[in-house]
Amino acid sequence: MDFDMAILCIGTDNAPHHGGDHILGRMFGGGLIVRDSLGLGLATDKVGRCLTDDGSIVPNLYAMDPLRRGTLWENIAVPEF
Repeated sequence: MDFDMAILCIGTDNAPHHGGDHILGRMFGGGLIVRDSLGLGLATDKVGRCLTDDGSIVPNLYAMDPLRRGTLWENIAVPEF
């Protein structure tokens, strides 16, 4: 996939919150994203697309790394043998 940009906006706290004046807080407030069922990251589908509270896919919005912790622990983790 090609991307125009990637923005890391979680700060030092890896679990996203509903509040705050940062971009994730505004996305939560607008209903664009929701937390995963464990509250560790964002709700995503199998390929990392962000989901809304009704399970709809948010077009062109992907989560990666710690933001996917609730579903994959991390999507770049190296498997242990």
